[in-house]
Amino acid sequence: MTDPVGAFLRYLAVEKDASVHTIRSYQVDLEQFRAFLTGQGEGAFAAVDSRTIRAYLAALHGRGLDRATVARKLAAVRSCYRFLARRGAVRRNPARQVRGPRLGRKLVSFLPLDESLALLDRAAGTRRDQAILELLYASGLRVSELAGLDLDDVDRDACTVRVLGKGRKERIVPSARRRRGRSSSTSASAGRGRGRSSGTHGVAGWASEACTRSSAGGPGLRGSPGA
Repeated sequence: MTDPVGAFLRYLAVEKDASVHTIRSYQVDLEQFRAFLTGQGEGAFAAVDSRTIRAYLAALHGRGLDRATVARKLAAVRSCYRFLARRGAVRRNPARQVRGPRLGRKLVSFLPLDESLALLDRAAGTRRDQAILELLYASGLRVSELAGLDLDDVDRDACTVRVLGKGRKERIVPSARRRRGRSSSTSASAGRGRGRSSGTHGVAGWASEACTRSSAGGPGLRGSPGA
C-alpha cells in the first residue's frame, strides 16, 4: 500500500460516510504522525512498533499539548493501524497496546427547571424561535441535527423526532409536547426560515444570543464535529 493514510481517509469517506470535518481532523493528526516518523528516520508505516508510538506521545507531551489532544491523536493513529491490519498492510496494530493519557472526568452541568422556563419565556423571538429553543432543551439534539430537520421528520402524535446524526445514523428522540400552542414541528422549518442564516452556525449563533439576552444563563449548545 503506497499511501496508507490516503487509503484510510478514503475508507472513512466511502465506507464510513464520515463528515468532511471528521476526515480533515484525522488527516491533520495522521500527517503530524507521519512527519514525526520522517523526523525519526522511520518513514514507512509498516516498520512502526509500539515503542515508536510511545515516543510520539512523549513528543506530544513535550510540546505542551493537553491530555485530551494527545488522546485524540493516539486514537487517530490507532484507528488507522486497525484499518491497515484488517487490510493486511501491516501484520498487527502497534498502537493497540499503547495506553493513552488518563483523562479527568467532568461533571455534566445542567440548567434547572425554573431557569429553563425563564429562558424560554424571556427570550424574545417568533414562535419558530421559541420552538427551536424548546426542542434544543427538551431533546438534547445537536444544533447541526436540528438545523437539518424537515417537517416529515416530526411525529406530532408520538412527540418524537427522526434525526440523522453522526455517520448518517438515524435515531428517534422524544421531543417536548406543545407548550402554549407551539410544537416541535415549528422548529423543523429552521432550515427554511427567512431573514436569518438558517444553517448550523446561524441557528447556534441566534440561540446563544437568546440565552445571553435572557437573565437566566443558557444551556450549553452542543455542536457536532462536523457541524
